[in-house]
Amino acid sequence: MCNSILSIIIPIYNVEDFIDKCVRSVVSSSSNKYEVILVNDGSPDNSAIIAKKYAEKYDFVKFVNKKNGGLSSARNEGLKFVTGKYIWFVDSDDWIEDGAIDKLIELIEKNNSIDMFHFSAVSYFNENHIEFLRRSPLKREQIKAANFYNKEIYQPNVWLNLYRTELLKEHGLIFNEELSNHEDDYFMQDFIQCANNVMLLPESLYYYRQDSRSLSTVNTWSRAESLYLLLDKTHITARLNQDEKFFLWYTYFITKEFYKCVKGIDDINSHKIDFMKSHKIPYLKNPITKWKLKKFIINHVPLIYYKFVL
Repeated sequence: MCNSILSIIIPIYNVEDFIDKCVRSVVSSSSNKYEVILVNDGSPDNSAIIAKKYAEKYDFVKFVNKKNGGLSSARNEGLKFVTGKYIWFVDSDDWIEDGAIDKLIELIEKNNSIDMFHFSAVSYFNENHIEFLRRSPLKREQIKAANFYNKEIYQPNVWLNLYRTELLKEHGLIFNEELSNHEDDYFMQDFIQCANNVMLLPESLYYYRQDSRSLSTVNTWSRAESLYLLLDKTHITARLNQDEKFFLWYTYFITKEFYKCVKGIDDINSHKIDFMKSHKIPYLKNPITKWKLKKFIINHVPLIYYKFVL
């Protein structure tokens, strides 16, 4: 659909149990001002068959087929087909709030100079267990993009935002396909560096399906490497911003995640130890955070600490 206001990109891989609920929630709007781009990332199950039926039924739904390349690759493929002024990345095992699209399109039409709209979500565990992602709702306001780096505001998940398409194209922003995890954090730092403003919204417009099998919580060496790359990225971003307190906190959080991940990996061989030695974490030397990190590492992974941190 040409001249859309909103483009929704949904990557698809092995979600035959969830994809129907996801797409139904997205096509339910009566608005003719948005498009949906379904990207099948070489899924071996019936996900593509289910998704393709929606493209056959609705003219504003596009179905794109590609070889398996991972989440970032699928999102980047979807970006090639975007015609909307803003982009929303929705994960195929999640779903959106009823009326969310109409609310967001109305907001865009009244505030079309905003680089990013940021809202909240509900974490869904099961029918009897849901939690709001935030303890208290955001206040509706427009802020400078640099002020998004705030402990009370910052969330790295890309599905919590609408991104102005022009800004992505102008700066060539895409997802890093080298990362197997934490690609959202990496993309967010790139986008915020290019953005001028952000509009905060108090509404929860997204349902995030919590799954204990999620790749983001599995301890693998590829996740450890992704966390290291994210640390390097965050260190660079910190040098470009004034809020050192936030970046010390965020780097501390990522570093803890890294060491928890390493602790859960069975085969830490010499090659991996060499990799970690060559990627020293700058914030371990910072006097404000060093003692906290050292205490955490010694308590949880002492062998790793004495092998490459000292």
